[in-house]
Amino acid sequence: MPEITYRNTFLSDLRRCPRYAFHKYIDGIELKEISVPMTMGTAFHRGLEEYNLSPERRDKEFLEHCVMAGLKELKILGESEEIPTAFKLVSFHLEHYFDHWKDVNTFTDHHIELEGFAALPSGRQFYFRVDDCPLDNGDRTIVDHKLCSWQYASRLEKGIELASQLVGYAWGVQEVHGLKPIYGMYNLSVKVKDPKKICRRPIREIREEHINQWLDNTEKLLDMWERMCEDEAWPQNTDSCFIYG
Repeated sequence: MPEITYRNTFLSDLRRCPRYAFHKYIDGIELKEISVPMTMGTAFHRGLEEYNLSPERRDKEFLEHCVMAGLKELKILGESEEIPTAFKLVSFHLEHYFDHWKDVNTFTDHHIELEGFAALPSGRQFYFRVDDCPLDNGDRTIVDHKLCSWQYASRLEKGIELASQLVGYAWGVQEVHGLKPIYGMYNLSVKVKDPKKICRRPIREIREEHINQWLDNTEKLLDMWERMCEDEAWPQNTDSCFIYG
């Protein structure tokens, strides 16, 4: 069984490098009560337009301000609402942007993630995490189109079955945020954006043996990545965000 110190360390990495979008359903309320048909890039550009902000700035506060302004402009946040502290940009990705961001037009070519709580019309809230390409088709509102792609399943996560991955990430969200995800959402291919091909798997129970299996397998995977980095054997076409942090 992994040491608790390892778990805590890994949870901090998990928070910065999520690969699954989990939705929080409270009291059985379906997600179809609210729609978020936008990308963070859209919110960013809306923020630029609405507040006439200079695109020359590159600091974290500027980016966060733009995204939040865009969320208000897109009516995701009410005009009179204060920007909730639960919304935040993932800083490790911001550092990644600064290395590659040539001008404002290339902003949406890079990942941007936001997490937080969104209010339902009933006043209840659900937890969400957005990564760059949300889809909107009724009750399946936000999902990353790259989740569980063939390259992750066949090359990066050998030995870690999808069911184990879902349980592991559900546990991570529960430990970090105190929320218990009910569904894990993913798709079958990195190229697929058809909402009909998005899968939603219920997470029935988070069992200790499944968590331990997932952590053990993931620890082996991280060891493999470290060796690959040391040997400079990391594939050029592999998503580099997995080795950040």
